Amino acid sequence: MRIGMSEVLIVLLAALILFGPSRLPEMGRSLGKAIREFRRATSDLGRELEEARDEIEQAAKPGAVEEASRGGAGTSDRDGGDGRDGPDEGAGDAQAAPNEDQPR
Repeated sequence: MRIGMSEVLIVLLAALILFGPSRLPEMGRSLGKAIREFRRATSDLGRELEEARDEIEQAAKPGAVEEASRGGAGTSDRDGGDGRDGPDEGAGDAQAAPNEDQPR
């Protein structure tokens, strides 16, 4: 949705009529400060998210290298690879027993 020149002029004219010429510069400054503060806050948030993502990636790298050297795929042998703790639901003891014999 784009705002054309005629729509901008109508909004400015309405603001001039409603608030008067003495209040418009004050309102413009307030709006400018609010927009500047919003941009600064979103920029800071983005920077913090990037830093957190980088920290998580750095923390995951040594663990991933260690898992790969042991032959694992990033999950423990007991969880069935689905992210849950313990053996799979519905899997019998016969299926869980071979996993216990494998080296960790």
